[in-house]
Amino acid sequence: MLYIRGAITADNTTDDIGGKAVELVTQILAVNNLAVSSVSAMLFTVTKDLTAANPCTAVRKALAADRVAFMCMHEADVDGAMPSCIRVLVIAEGDGEPRFVYSGGA
Repeated sequence: MLYIRGAITADNTTDDIGGKAVELVTQILAVNNLAVSSVSAMLFTVTKDLTAANPCTAVRKALAADRVAFMCMHEADVDGAMPSCIRVLVIAEGDGEPRFVYSGGA
């Protein structure tokens, strides 16, 4: 089982949150040589300033990930934390060392 982390920053628009979430997950799958069919769950967090969309919705639609369990939560509101950030934990069947992806200043 692989547990793969990633993060990306986004503007607070439906298109940017969705697009950046899809970009992040697509990169994670590519660098870890995984197919969507090997993913059992994706757990997202968003900072409190990202309110325009749920990243899970965009990823589920774009990747046809209807059999993946999704969850989205608010990130802990910590002083000095990076704003406008989407984080994800991808849980997938696989071997080897997970390769994490951090994009867009995250």
